[in-house]
Amino acid sequence: MPFWDGAITHILAPLPRGLETLELSAHPDTRVHPILGQLPQCLRVLNLQHVAAFNSALGPLPPSLTSLSLGPRFTQPLGELPRGLTALTLGTVFPEHHFSHYDHPLGRLPCALRVLDLEICDNFNHPLGCLPATLRKLLLGWTYNHPLQTLPPALEVLVLGHDFQQELQPHLPDTLRVFRMGECFNAPVMLPAALEDLRIGDSYTHLLDLRPSLRHVYVGLSYPRPLPPLPQTFVSDVLLFRVVD
Repeated sequence: MPFWDGAITHILAPLPRGLETLELSAHPDTRVHPILGQLPQCLRVLNLQHVAAFNSALGPLPPSLTSLSLGPRFTQPLGELPRGLTALTLGTVFPEHHFSHYDHPLGRLPCALRVLDLEICDNFNHPLGCLPATLRKLLLGWTYNHPLQTLPPALEVLVLGHDFQQELQPHLPDTLRVFRMGECFNAPVMLPAALEDLRIGDSYTHLLDLRPSLRHVYVGLSYPRPLPPLPQTFVSDVLLFRVVD
């Protein structure tokens, strides 16, 4: 079996012209490097999230691509993202690879994008620009610290990274179900009535109206405000839990 830069290579090129889904995985302790060649023009799903050693340029992404997931060591520029892309995930959660080295601007985000997951991109700190109105989930990495333009009206999940210190629009989207602050965030916000999952960061000091809809709450150690009683809730020194029936 051939080797490439100390990794075992699997030559898959040329890929079938009619291929629509390509998902590869390898044991995290094995440095497997697939050789893909040119991606088929009708490819819709490319998932290399669980191939830790993969770090080759993908070339022009097929216009038909709707879902793209890449592993922790992928560092190649992606170029222009396909207009129909609905999900982009960078990095993976192998126990020993809980990170992503990706550190290139993403350019204009596709107007169809619904999921942008950069949560374990510790190095990524490039402005995202205009967020698509279709976006439902936005997860930012540790170092991301740029202003977010108007949040999409149907956003359901917003996860801020550790270093994020920018202001957000005061009224978060009504559809937001999950809001997790980073440790440095300290800007006033109004929580939406539908919120179910809230994480209050260690630096946050502003009064929050905790909604009855909340089912999971984490309260930072330094939060100086009294917590109102919530139905079916258990309070400890650090965490506030609502019991789920």
